[in-house]
Amino acid sequence: GTQWYLAFPDTVANSITPSTGDPAPTHLYLHIWSATANEARLIWTGGSRTVVLAAERFTVVEVPEPGMVSRPNEALKQALRVETDDPVILYCYMTTPYGGEAWTPIPVERWGTEHVAVTERSDYIYDIEVVAPDKGGYVKHARCAPAFILLISAYEDTEVTVEPTGGLSGDVNVEKIELDMGEVFLLESECDATEKISLSGTHIRSTRPIGVISGNTRSMAMNREASLADNSFKNMLVEWVAPKEQYGTKLVSLPT
Repeated sequence: GTQWYLAFPDTVANSITPSTGDPAPTHLYLHIWSATANEARLIWTGGSRTVVLAAERFTVVEVPEPGMVSRPNEALKQALRVETDDPVILYCYMTTPYGGEAWTPIPVERWGTEHVAVTERSDYIYDIEVVAPDKGGYVKHARCAPAFILLISAYEDTEVTVEPTGGLSGDVNVEKIELDMGEVFLLESECDATEKISLSGTHIRSTRPIGVISGNTRSMAMNREASLADNSFKNMLVEWVAPKEQYGTKLVSLPT
């Protein structure tokens, strides 16, 4: 494609003990492949940047702004706009102290008005408090790692209706979410001490084409090993959701 509106969902942090040293920094990247000598223009609220793309190779661009989306239930002017002269393939990649993730966004030219979200169930991570160092005593403090849905708008006056399959956190009117060009809207599953909640199967309908990302802030899909808190096994899960207009019976895999 030649036009993209992108956003990076935030992860959930756990405390890092002094023995592990300083946490690694967070970085957000675009990996852009172009068949021709090309230019990519990155535009965000308050700034812009032009990147020269060499032909028949990947160009890696660190995203300077606007950072990760972390505030749910609020329309935020936080999408990164990318425009190119000729079509490109684009991947998003993020690395944080708590894991990394990559996904393949869909260009605006291929957006649609009906989507179905896919997530794992919400999970918990744990802060470890050492209470008896000489005896190896510790206390685990749970912190919720919700499933999420992130809406991205490229057009003014876009209305979105969400039919969630699980409980959502906070007070949000999902029957009418209003978005303008370059705005994003984050929905997160509620935290339940007795039940891990999935948002899979959530239907999302919009009056104009939108982009949809769904997944999990931290999750361990399969528990194969035991550890003190299992934090190191819990990574982000992120996927850009194809609109139902693109569903079919023959598929070509485009791996990240």
